Amino acid sequence: MTDIHASRRALAPGSLLLAEIQARGWSVRELAARLGYDTGYVWGILDRDTPIDQEVADALGRVLGTSAGLWLDLEAAYRGEQAAPTE
Repeated sequence: MTDIHASRRALAPGSLLLAEIQARGWSVRELAARLGYDTGYVWGILDRDTPIDQEVADALGRVLGTSAGLWLDLEAAYRGEQAAPTE
């Protein structure tokens, strides 16, 4: 029997962030302005190159109406999976 949980992949925070801004009809530039960050920095998050720290998570929570913990948990799960050795 196959374990359905074994094939689950951690969601990259940038993937959820992209879905959020698309659902709101915002551009990356608009999100960056709302967050108070450079557009390139936000692109780094979307491209999975820039990790989300507490400061960014707080800003995302404030702007998107979510908890900072959501973004930190996603980040930790994603980075942890990336660091784990593959079988």
